[in-house]
Amino acid sequence: MSISSSTIRASIVIFLTALAAGCANQPSGPMVHDSIQGAINVIGASLGGKPNGSPLGTPSESSFKDILVAEPGSQWPRVALNITALPPTAYKSMIMTWGTSIPQDACMRLSAVVWSSMKKSRTIPEETFCVSQMRPTNINSTGEILAWGSFEDRMSRMPNTGHARTNGPVPPAKLFPEGGDYKSFYNSQASGAFGVLIRLMGYDLSMEGVKDRRLWVVSAPTEAEIYAGQKILR
Repeated sequence: MSISSSTIRASIVIFLTALAAGCANQPSGPMVHDSIQGAINVIGASLGGKPNGSPLGTPSESSFKDILVAEPGSQWPRVALNITALPPTAYKSMIMTWGTSIPQDACMRLSAVVWSSMKKSRTIPEETFCVSQMRPTNINSTGEILAWGSFEDRMSRMPNTGHARTNGPVPPAKLFPEGGDYKSFYNSQASGAFGVLIRLMGYDLSMEGVKDRRLWVVSAPTEAEIYAGQKILR
């Protein structure tokens, strides 16, 4: 009887998870636990089809780190994100060009308005974020980003601005810009780096998915602008 490679990998994840839990209770357990948990994340990302190539490095010094961490059930903070520049290859297929690993020099330039209440906000000035600023971890997949960005919540009583995209504090109906010029974003290199960015922000789409509407993209370079050499990250 043959056993598929996916079954073998899944068994390894289960074994390592149990081992990590046991090691955490032993002397020097936290160090061993962290090492094993890193292996679990990498294998789990591979099994789930999520990119797993975020590079090793020190904790990020990015201004965007953990800005969306909130108490369970809270509608605050909220973040209106403006992506101002992308690399020239941003709209190339991530799978075709990068495979399932995201290189550490994948970057984007952006700014944001962070709302802690309906009347209180602060601005994060424009800065460049690179994947190298984040430790390896599970990240939001392109499928999760697609569901989050294209979903329009018509059932909830939470107000929205409809098709108008503003810096807040009320989100638009769809959290990512609409239109044909963005149709390739969700499968692109830009989406891979974006998935790392929002996970760094504390925004885990695998946990809340389309229900968490505290982050929206006000504007981003279109595919046409990138191929025309506009809004290019240099």
